[in-house]
Amino acid sequence: MILNYKKMFFAIGCFMAMAVSVAAQVTNPSSFDLQFANPNVSCTSGLFCVDVQVKASGGAPNLAFGSHTIGFSYNAAAINEPVYTASSFNPSVICTGPGGFMYNPYLSTNFSYSEIGIPALANLTTNLNFFIPGFECPIITQTWTTMGQVCFTIADPTAPVDLSFDASLTIANLSTNTPAHTEGTFSTLLITPQSITPSAGIRCLGATFTKN
Repeated sequence: MILNYKKMFFAIGCFMAMAVSVAAQVTNPSSFDLQFANPNVSCTSGLFCVDVQVKASGGAPNLAFGSHTIGFSYNAAAINEPVYTASSFNPSVICTGPGGFMYNPYLSTNFSYSEIGIPALANLTTNLNFFIPGFECPIITQTWTTMGQVCFTIADPTAPVDLSFDASLTIANLSTNTPAHTEGTFSTLLITPQSITPSAGIRCLGATFTKN
């Protein structure tokens, strides 16, 4: 009987050690960087699209986003009426928990913008459902991960888009959904739509460009 108890305590100890080990996959708090990447234009639709990407800051440990808001500004004289499509941070994301239990960590993703002032402002907000500690996803590492893509109608292909993240409108909660991870380096994108060669390799955005 004593032997059985020893086996039981050994098994519990192993399980707890595994749980502690797994839980260490993310750190609270950590630091994150943001960038705009893969700018693209469509000659047929008249859209300028760009990816919003995130990674752990240089030397920072892996992290997971709880509820978060990413704010940015842009030049509405060049691009306007943005539409955001979330990819790796939205309600369709599925994490695998203990024993293969599947769960959705995020409840909703919302996007809004205002072109009343200069510069124009936009923000995307994702609300956390819950994380199982040690089984969070997606994990933000030192590799850039695309959060989603934002597409704008091109108003003036010769004007700079002036895309810039707004730190005052940006916050990312810890995996425990309490504030907050540290903001690292946020990049800007100052190109003109006209400067981008579409995937077809044909430059089509002249100064007199109008959407079809």
